[in-house]
Amino acid sequence: MPNENAAPPPQRRDAPAEAPQPAPRGHTVELAVGHKAVQVAVAADGALELWLDGCLRKRRAASARVPLYVWTNVELHWEEHRYVEARYWPAQGELRVTVNRETAYAGRLG
Repeated sequence: MPNENAAPPPQRRDAPAEAPQPAPRGHTVELAVGHKAVQVAVAADGALELWLDGCLRKRRAASARVPLYVWTNVELHWEEHRYVEARYWPAQGELRVTVNRETAYAGRLG
């Protein structure tokens, strides 16, 4: 018979943290890389984020270092890979996204 006065089990300290939630986005550029969806976002706090299929892959907080830079490797079918890079110059509001070093997006945000 269960003991109704027993204390609940302690919380595990090694339990995985909650998944990161997207920051409020100021501007987002969406691209298709093969069958994958890529979003590059400049968050409301000025951070540069790179999302792959709805998962945050990289986030670079706003800083004095320019350009802000994020990258990821995208694995496609049959061992194909794409290297996605994003660079953001906050003072100019300029964002450049490349896929395998070819420009996929270049423009001013805002």
